[in-house]
Amino acid sequence: MKSRPTFLGVFIVVLVIVAIVHMFIQLAFYGTGYKGFAEKGITGLAVEGSQSDGGFPISEVILFLEWGLIFLGMVFVYAKHKIDLKKELVYLNLLKDKKHFHGGTELDNFYELLKEMKHFRLSNAAKVFNVDADVIEDWAQSLETARVAELTYPRIGGPEIHFIEGVSPRLGSGDEEEESAESDSVEVKETKPVEKEAPKNSS
Repeated sequence: MKSRPTFLGVFIVVLVIVAIVHMFIQLAFYGTGYKGFAEKGITGLAVEGSQSDGGFPISEVILFLEWGLIFLGMVFVYAKHKIDLKKELVYLNLLKDKKHFHGGTELDNFYELLKEMKHFRLSNAAKVFNVDADVIEDWAQSLETARVAELTYPRIGGPEIHFIEGVSPRLGSGDEEEESAESDSVEVKETKPVEKEAPKNSS
């Protein structure tokens, strides 16, 4: 399942679309003003007139502002992602140390951390449990199969796992449970041998 887009993500996407459309309109109607590189647009006069005034046309200023906002927005999203990732890793390590797991499997411990955190990145969980990313993904898929968790795939960063409230864990093998249920429901009917009647002696 894909994660829901955030307001900032939607805003940046819309701003990119607007900036691209604006840039093409700018080039088509006004050109670039540089010799040998689409110097003039359809009108062929706007750039020359703007240069005689000794400044940039308002359209170009707005275009520069749009791309500047896009750049700043992407830097902010990247920086925020890195900070959140680091905070999550620190908290996961602290929580694992606080839990002092005794007994149980690593999958059980992974599930206990998920119940506390509600969601986290699989890459951070791999660092906390000191296992490969494939192992963590197998654990996450096991919890998803048991319907106690859900995997999401954000546009930035690796996959996340989210805890599903109000569902009891069933981490055992589903096939074994189904077979045991079927064996319990099947009624064994014992067949009794039919006693043959002895032939009557004719007098």
